[in-house]
Amino acid sequence: MNKRSVTIKDIARQLGISYSTVSRALSPHASVLVKEETRELVRQIAADMDYSPNLMARGIVMGKTGTLGLLTYQIFQETFGNQTDQILRAAGERDYQIMLGVASNRIPKNPRDDQIMQVKQLVSWGVDGLLIHTRGDEGESERILDAVKGRVPVV
Repeated sequence: MNKRSVTIKDIARQLGISYSTVSRALSPHASVLVKEETRELVRQIAADMDYSPNLMARGIVMGKTGTLGLLTYQIFQETFGNQTDQILRAAGERDYQIMLGVASNRIPKNPRDDQIMQVKQLVSWGVDGLLIHTRGDEGESERILDAVKGRVPVV
């Protein structure tokens, strides 16, 4: 049986305080509005209840998800592993996570269609930007930029 995720409302109920106080106590930016004693108690109860923030909800509220999409066509070459390691390190230093999309020769049979499908899926997940590692044919960049339609930055 799946256990329901703990929410800030659950923590608030446990402590008998408002969920906005819990939210402020857990936020590094707004925590100055909450007494140190309350902040510590909220964080302790959150840890005890195995709370982890809902990143999708946070992304909707904050307008950014802390996630970058990485689209590639190859994952089994050593150079890709080395490049990806560097990307992960740089992203982690800036508190970003990486979501990977791999365009291949799967269905649909046309790799270009698969690439555009992957781009659209990454954008629909709410990534803050896209890192594209492609073969580099002439029209590839245009197809990708057209699929993104300016919704997120593309590198």
